[in-house]
Amino acid sequence: MVRDDYQNLTGFQKPQLRDDVKYRYALDHNNQIIEISSNLVIRGIDYVCLSCGKTLRPVKGKIRKNHFRHKAQVICSFESYLHNLAKLMFFQTYSDCLSEGRPFFFEYKAPHVCEACKTGPCTIGYVLQEIDLTRHFQGIFLETADESFVPDILLKGKDTKIYIEIVVTHFTTENKEQSGTRIIEIVVSDESDIDLISSCRISQQDPRVLTHNFQPSPIPQNDPEQCQKRLHCFVLYPLGNCDVSQISPYVFNQLSAKGIIAEEIDLDYRSGIDDKAFVEKIEKMFRQGKHIVNCWLCAFHCLHPRDGESSCM
Repeated sequence: MVRDDYQNLTGFQKPQLRDDVKYRYALDHNNQIIEISSNLVIRGIDYVCLSCGKTLRPVKGKIRKNHFRHKAQVICSFESYLHNLAKLMFFQTYSDCLSEGRPFFFEYKAPHVCEACKTGPCTIGYVLQEIDLTRHFQGIFLETADESFVPDILLKGKDTKIYIEIVVTHFTTENKEQSGTRIIEIVVSDESDIDLISSCRISQQDPRVLTHNFQPSPIPQNDPEQCQKRLHCFVLYPLGNCDVSQISPYVFNQLSAKGIIAEEIDLDYRSGIDDKAFVEKIEKMFRQGKHIVNCWLCAFHCLHPRDGESSCM
């Protein structure tokens, strides 16, 4: 989903008075995020709303879906709730990973390049790689100023950093994108998206994860059959028939290894195959004594004056 489409679909809603909101998460007395299904949630105990800061009470039973509900009618924004929840969940989860020695993985797409041909490396796709962020970024800061920006989450390592931005209604500003700092945006539109963060694995393959200013090193592969390069070649086959076509360097080398003549040819890219260059190549091969069979060498060959198609007289 592109940014504009996402913003149109998730237009910011004004906070409204409500006491019927059903939240899955709240803050406990230690300011830690707690989920309604936790055995630590006790009915009759006050919890704190992640959006408005007012009192929530757990509603737990066998008939209705368990949830936290405001104790009294308040002004509360679901968008603010989601943003604060995702932000604090990332901070809390990542901090726990650091203190407990558990990994927090980030999967990224590294260019997969072919180095099999003389024309240089070409991208043939992407390879999914993963790193444990906690091994490279031991510092985590919540809404802390960094130069002229205040990211939702700042991950800092030795001479390196990453911004983590939570997207509910607003994407990262253009100035922040152009700063050169690596940025991971996590798009959150529902409480279920929080599971992405608590799983300790975020991936570029997930449409909810957007990145900026990442330039991973390419992964080389010497696989000539996967090469995407194409050469415009004149090919003369043993029976004397000839052709101009686009072939890969791998096929080019295979033809040459079989003794089949294959030579690169210049094309007129405005009109496709350059007939003049094709005829010149045929004449050159003919004068070199090559066995070649082609209408262009025949005295009875002509071009139709209207459409330029070959015809026989």
